[in-house]
Amino acid sequence: MRIDSLTFFRFVAASIVVIFHYGRDATGLQGILIAGPEMVTFFFVLSGFVMGISYLKKDVKISYYWWARAARILPAYFLALGFVVAYYIIKGIEIDTASLILGMTLMQSWIPPYATTLNGPGWSLSVEAFFYASFPFILRYINKSAQSARNVLIYCFSFWLLIQSISTLILTEGLTFSYPNLKYIVAYFPLTHLCSFTLGIGGAMFFLERRYTLYSENWSLIIFLLSLIMLIGFINNQDLINEKIHLVLPYQSSLFAPLFLLLVLSISGCPSYFKFLNGGIFKLVGEASFSLYILQSPMHIIYTKVVTTNISISPLANFIFFMIFLILISVITFLFFERPMNKYIRYSLPKIFRTREYKLFN
Repeated sequence: MRIDSLTFFRFVAASIVVIFHYGRDATGLQGILIAGPEMVTFFFVLSGFVMGISYLKKDVKISYYWWARAARILPAYFLALGFVVAYYIIKGIEIDTASLILGMTLMQSWIPPYATTLNGPGWSLSVEAFFYASFPFILRYINKSAQSARNVLIYCFSFWLLIQSISTLILTEGLTFSYPNLKYIVAYFPLTHLCSFTLGIGGAMFFLERRYTLYSENWSLIIFLLSLIMLIGFINNQDLINEKIHLVLPYQSSLFAPLFLLLVLSISGCPSYFKFLNGGIFKLVGEASFSLYILQSPMHIIYTKVVTTNISISPLANFIFFMIFLILISVITFLFFERPMNKYIRYSLPKIFRTREYKLFN
């Protein structure tokens, strides 16, 4: 099952991440419109939900699943990493060997100092890789134990609450000052974000159990609007909330996963209201959102070195032009590199290996 309306919201979230990295000062935007780290939590929840919708109650062959996931993320990921490495080499910048090895193996988020080295946004792909490695085993447990969606959601919410409590304690007590690596663990460590992914899986079980509805479409739209209002309110008033409750909440570390899950469920539950997002330019930029996200850093380097050195424009116009440039590059990359490579790796390459193996042993 595919819910196309969710695809465009990936583009919205990826664009907010780009604004967070490169457009905060130029645009003057605040609050949820520059909530880049929080939007990564949306990606994690959505990933669990989409995986659950696609594979729950199915007999999944682990090797096939991992191969399909690798075909999906690795071409664009290595393209972006290659751009950054090439830039370092051309500029004579020393490349840290550990950073390169960890980046090439998608292990950078496991080692705190290296999470955002080389292509910074790639840290979330390191986390996603862990999710993909874990998913078949989570799925097998769910299927064998015959747990209800309600029970799975309770377990997942309890796990989320545990992670948030530990993270809040670390940040509130200032332990990151004495142990700096704890800051990286709260922000980037894969296990810290696993609760977002599992909440997404639990949400998918709930959605499937209710036969692709949350409530009626009208109620789903109301839930969507209320969830969005709550999300905006919390994100726009983080400092005030911390001051009132005398705690430092881990806003950038899966704290908003339950609200994002409500958004995902409510969008999925009222397809007629979001039908206009299912095709055309909305679907295209949504499908290209992964390229937009992972290529933002190398494309900003190229844009800065090639374009801004030759023209003089305002910071706002400069960012708008960069955003247009990045969207165009991401669409071109998706159409002519990411999608073809995905199909080639997923379908054609195994056939080649099987043919060669047959010739070798016959």
